[in-house]
Amino acid sequence: MNRTEKLPKLAIYLIVLIMFISFPLAAQAKDKIVIGAARPLSGVSAFFEANAFGPIYKMWVDEVNAEGGIYVKEYGKKLP
Repeated sequence: MNRTEKLPKLAIYLIVLIMFISFPLAAQAKDKIVIGAARPLSGVSAFFEANAFGPIYKMWVDEVNAEGGIYVKEYGKKLP
Protein backbone atom coordinates (compact mmCIF):
# COMPACT_ATOMS: atom_id res chain seq x y z
CA MET A 1 0.00 0.00 0.00
CA ASN A 2 1.52 3.32 -1.04
CA ARG A 3 1.00 6.85 0.29
CA THR A 4 -1.88 7.74 -2.03
CA GLU A 5 -3.85 4.71 -0.85
CA LYS A 6 -3.29 5.58 2.83
CA LEU A 7 -4.28 9.23 2.51
CA PRO A 8 -8.09 8.76 2.30
CA LYS A 9 -8.06 6.48 5.36
CA LEU A 10 -5.98 8.98 7.31
CA ALA A 11 -8.33 11.80 6.34
CA ILE A 12 -11.36 9.82 7.54
CA TYR A 13 -9.66 9.01 10.85
CA LEU A 14 -8.81 12.68 11.38
CA ILE A 15 -12.36 13.80 10.61
CA VAL A 16 -13.82 11.28 13.05
CA LEU A 17 -11.31 12.32 15.73
CA ILE A 18 -12.18 16.00 15.28
CA MET A 19 -15.89 15.19 15.54
CA PHE A 20 -15.42 13.32 18.82
CA ILE A 21 -13.26 16.08 20.27
CA SER A 22 -15.63 18.90 19.27
CA PHE A 23 -18.90 17.18 20.24
CA PRO A 24 -18.65 17.90 24.00
CA LEU A 25 -17.82 21.53 23.24
CA ALA A 26 -20.98 21.92 21.13
CA ALA A 27 -23.15 20.48 23.91
CA GLN A 28 -22.31 23.24 26.40
CA ALA A 29 -25.03 25.74 27.33
CA LYS A 30 -24.89 29.00 25.45
CA ASP A 31 -24.95 32.44 27.07
CA LYS A 32 -25.57 34.49 23.91
CA ILE A 33 -26.71 34.15 20.32
CA VAL A 34 -24.17 35.02 17.66
CA ILE A 35 -25.63 36.15 14.35
CA GLY A 36 -23.44 36.89 11.40
CA ALA A 37 -23.82 37.73 7.78
CA ALA A 38 -21.64 38.22 4.75
CA ARG A 39 -21.69 41.95 4.18
CA PRO A 40 -19.72 44.05 1.69
CA LEU A 41 -17.05 46.25 3.23
CA SER A 42 -15.58 47.37 -0.08
CA GLY A 43 -16.54 47.57 -3.70
CA VAL A 44 -19.75 48.71 -5.35
CA SER A 45 -22.07 47.43 -2.60
CA ALA A 46 -20.11 48.99 0.28
CA PHE A 47 -22.22 52.15 0.04
CA PHE A 48 -25.38 50.16 0.85
CA GLU A 49 -23.64 48.48 3.79
CA ALA A 50 -22.56 51.79 5.27
CA ASN A 51 -25.89 53.57 4.73
CA ALA A 52 -28.62 50.93 4.82
CA PHE A 53 -27.83 47.37 5.77
CA GLY A 54 -25.25 48.07 8.49
CA PRO A 55 -27.25 50.62 10.49
CA ILE A 56 -30.47 48.56 10.22
CA TYR A 57 -28.65 45.40 11.29
CA LYS A 58 -27.10 47.16 14.30
CA MET A 59 -30.42 48.81 15.22
CA TRP A 60 -32.19 45.42 15.19
CA VAL A 61 -29.54 43.89 17.46
CA ASP A 62 -29.83 46.83 19.88
CA GLU A 63 -33.65 46.60 19.96
CA VAL A 64 -33.67 42.84 20.53
CA ASN A 65 -31.07 43.10 23.31
CA ALA A 66 -32.99 45.98 24.95
CA GLU A 67 -35.98 43.62 25.21
CA GLY A 68 -33.83 40.98 26.89
CA GLY A 69 -32.86 38.99 23.82
CA ILE A 70 -34.48 36.13 21.93
CA TYR A 71 -36.32 33.40 23.85
CA VAL A 72 -34.68 30.01 23.34
CA LYS A 73 -37.04 27.20 24.30
CA GLU A 74 -34.18 24.71 24.77
CA TYR A 75 -32.70 26.82 27.61
CA GLY A 76 -35.99 28.23 28.88
CA LYS A 77 -34.71 31.80 28.84
CA LYS A 78 -33.91 34.78 26.65
CA LEU A 79 -30.39 35.07 25.28
CA PRO A 80 -28.89 38.37 24.09
